[in-house]
Amino acid sequence: MDHSNASRAHKDKKDRDKKRRTRLALLVLLFALTAVVVGRSIVGDLLGVQKRLIKGQDNLQSAYAAAEKAEFDKSQPYFKQAQDSFIDAGRIMSKPGVTMLAIIPVANSNLEAVRRLSETGIEVSYAGEALMQASAKFSKKQGKFDISIENGRVDVEPFIDAKPDIDRAHLHVLQAMAAYNKIPEGYLIPQIENAKNRLGKELPALKTLVSKAKVTFDVLPSVMGGEGRRRYFLAIQNNAELRATGGLIGNYGILTVDNGAIKLDEFDEILAIESPGKPIEAPEDFAARYSRFEGARIWSNANMSPDFPTVSRVMLKLFESARGEKLDGVISVDPVGLSYLLDAIGPLTLADVGVTIDADNAVEWTLVKAYRDFPERDTRKDFLADIAQAVWGRIATGQVADKSKLIEQFGLALSEKHMAVYSTNEKEQKLAESLGYAGELIPTTNDYLQVVIQNHGANKVDVYMYEDIRHAIALRPDGSGLATLSIKISNKTPASGLPTYVTGENPIGAKGGLSNTWLSVYVPRGAQLMSAKLSGESSVIEINREKDKTVFSRYVIVPPGVSKTVELSYELPYVLVFDKSGIRYAFDWQAQPVINKPTVTSSITIPDGFAINELPDGFTRKGHNATHSGTLAKDKSFNFRLVDNR
Repeated sequence: MDHSNASRAHKDKKDRDKKRRTRLALLVLLFALTAVVVGRSIVGDLLGVQKRLIKGQDNLQSAYAAAEKAEFDKSQPYFKQAQDSFIDAGRIMSKPGVTMLAIIPVANSNLEAVRRLSETGIEVSYAGEALMQASAKFSKKQGKFDISIENGRVDVEPFIDAKPDIDRAHLHVLQAMAAYNKIPEGYLIPQIENAKNRLGKELPALKTLVSKAKVTFDVLPSVMGGEGRRRYFLAIQNNAELRATGGLIGNYGILTVDNGAIKLDEFDEILAIESPGKPIEAPEDFAARYSRFEGARIWSNANMSPDFPTVSRVMLKLFESARGEKLDGVISVDPVGLSYLLDAIGPLTLADVGVTIDADNAVEWTLVKAYRDFPERDTRKDFLADIAQAVWGRIATGQVADKSKLIEQFGLALSEKHMAVYSTNEKEQKLAESLGYAGELIPTTNDYLQVVIQNHGANKVDVYMYEDIRHAIALRPDGSGLATLSIKISNKTPASGLPTYVTGENPIGAKGGLSNTWLSVYVPRGAQLMSAKLSGESSVIEINREKDKTVFSRYVIVPPGVSKTVELSYELPYVLVFDKSGIRYAFDWQAQPVINKPTVTSSITIPDGFAINELPDGFTRKGHNATHSGTLAKDKSFNFRLVDNR
């Protein structure tokens, strides 16, 4: 009996264990099925996030592209679509199924990265929306930004009204940067890493754009006389007789701006302003380098320095010494700059001589035909002055064919230094410098180069002068470098058919089309000249300093139909920067505003055992060398990232 009960109890226990195992198996199966379903859902959610991030970034890129062309009506819907995509991505990231993956370390860092990317994208799209709201304060022409100029007055009210929107855009960009900087370091899956890198490339450019817009809207009303009358010295430069900032100043004007109203009060040849009997007080390095040319006393040599802010201060003091009036700034322009503006203004007809000037023929007429067709000096001077005066008169009165394009053309002329601006107001001057519109000799700790040619022959042959500049540097593991430079100057002045005023008739200047070029090469301070040659023969070089640069100079006499080549080699003690992020080589190459853009080549050779892991745009890599070639119309900055694999 006891044995039977024991057997039955044992059987009951086995049945209960079997049922428990069956229930457990069913529970495991159910959990597995649930996990598969939830997993598929989570995977679907994550794929949806990825899709929205990509879509949001694509829309941002399209919005930027349209905004850069001032096509704000097109960019606005792209910003809105980007905003919707990033917000949707953020909502998906808040789902419980997704958030529970945070317990897995690798998954957690990737989820946090996606969350921060979504936040960054939302802030960027909000910034874009604010920019669009700012643009709505301005009138539009065919969907593009348009400035209201009526009866000689620029309407400054839209700039004042749009300032809160610009400030809001700036705040959203700062918040976007803050969110982006919270993206965790460490392993990120390729799709997320790519999204991070893509947004990381766009953010600095957006920050720069919005920061500049903020400063612009802060100061522009005062620049336009919104806080009181402003008077600016207008310098008209002639590139046919080169100076460092563009050309000999032949004419000047006084531009008055009062609460947006623009008026050209005075316009004449520069000789109408009396030069002082003795030099004005000038910066020490300017006086040391240019006093022998009377740069601080006579207008014809006041702009021999390539640093336009310094030149402007000298010109303002020269004007004050003659007229007793302190002006508020300087604006310079040359024939190339005038041709850019004419592209937006439209053709000008000079009735007195029956000539129509437009963007295509302005440079040829002002620098070539005027000397041929108007041999009398007064007629020629009046012709050149009439063109410049007519251009500024059309701008001042609002007689502009395409006002939205005028903004673009001003930007082009300023970026190539065929125009430059200087303000005695420190805040406004810093804005001009930040925009690259100040024509300054930039202060830098990077490797640096600027080649400047100037006409010391008192003729007008620089329209026929050409430069070919070849730069190379061999970098060393200790951070130093050996640079070599070849500058070929070619004189293509025609042998006949030009008036002597162009080819040279001054008894103390060049004759017969000869070019008496004063060549100056600006390199980093501390550079040590190793060798110098002119046309293959050893040459004497003058060594000076200006601002934070070492300057190598000498005269190069080039007859018509001849080329001369100057070769320099110099040591640079510190050109590589070693920091936590790796090894960096940076090279700044500044342009001089000339008629014929120099052809340039740069070759960078890295040390054995080193490799380039970041190559700037425009360079091609072959082994240990990276090369760039093209023409130099604007200042350029090149940044390399290197790694030491030794």
